[in-house]
Amino acid sequence: MSLRVLDQGCFAAKVINEDAIGAVGDFAWVLDGATGLGRNLVAPATSDAAWLAQTISADLSAACAQPDDRPTQEIVRAVLTQVQARYHQALAGQAVEPFERPTAAGILLRMQADHLELTSFGDCRAIFMGADGLESFGGGVVEALDHASIAALKAVFAAQPEASLAQAREAIWPLLRRQRANFNTEGGYWALAPDPDVARHGQQRRLARGPGGTASLLLASDGFTRLWDVFALLAPEDALRICVDGGGGALYARLRAAERADPQARAFPRIKQHDDASWLCIQV
Repeated sequence: MSLRVLDQGCFAAKVINEDAIGAVGDFAWVLDGATGLGRNLVAPATSDAAWLAQTISADLSAACAQPDDRPTQEIVRAVLTQVQARYHQALAGQAVEPFERPTAAGILLRMQADHLELTSFGDCRAIFMGADGLESFGGGVVEALDHASIAALKAVFAAQPEASLAQAREAIWPLLRRQRANFNTEGGYWALAPDPDVARHGQQRRLARGPGGTASLLLASDGFTRLWDVFALLAPEDALRICVDGGGGALYARLRAAERADPQARAFPRIKQHDDASWLCIQV
């Protein structure tokens, strides 16, 4: 039995897509590059976040194309070692502020002989039906930081009723940079980066597989989970069901319509009007 992609999408909020998806061999993943808060030092023509997500995805595709008995964390470590080498070569000795380092969230699914394995970095999520109903895996500390950012944004709106979303975001820029500077540090949060040590900090979850049975999982970036996390357009279990039937594109259209209807993020507070949105619905 192998992974089967039932539905997928990977769409940019604007011109540059900082998300990436892939499904190769026994693996599937969704990656979400974090929008930069400083200079683009590696990929000035696009963005360092896009470069990171797309480079990790391409290297994962190559690494997962052949059977590999190594633990998932070792495979991720090998990929990030390659990414690190390219990153340092591209920097060519340039000094980098802590908040300028590129980072990406990711959720990785691996099919094993008798179980499924999920590995999470950051706030991408896996949605699936467990023994006790719908379950979600991923998020953690990063989601708590997101909540703090939204609270700060709301405070700016309350104090400055005429402020635009761009002005409010500029007002909380120092907070966003402080949060970003703490990634991949003890006491901070862990995300994919050009640093192989990150691999050992991925959160993992093992899912049992029934004898001869199949299971469906929805892997998604936080730009897609806005459907229920931000706009409450439907329940996540409904999103899973719709994507199993190939309806993710219709959900994406609903998401963009909701974002356009609230351009200044007053009714549904969020840091950006639009975000890159990606999903993979997998049957195993």
